[in-house]
Amino acid sequence: MDTNKLVYSINMTRDDTFHQKLIYHARESRRYPTPAEKKLWEHLRKKQLGGLKFRQQHIIDPYIVDFYCREKKLVIEVDGGTHLKKAFTKKIEKDISCLKDV
Repeated sequence: MDTNKLVYSINMTRDDTFHQKLIYHARESRRYPTPAEKKLWEHLRKKQLGGLKFRQQHIIDPYIVDFYCREKKLVIEVDGGTHLKKAFTKKIEKDISCLKDV
């Protein structure tokens, strides 16, 4: 057996499990939004903002962003309780550069 195929299949399984977890968390976040997310979504949904389509709790591996407009490549993160932790904020600032290529 080709070792490259073996490594690929092992990584694929690990990535699939991680991706399934992301999907689960994104769905749960859509189902139970923070008050700020809920209020903003009322204005973003159904192309109410300049005719732009936004997605709520959109996955951009390895992240779940609160709102995403593909047409403008725009990510909107709403400050909730989890965003207030300094360590989390520093990590986001460090990792934000990977989202610029999306």
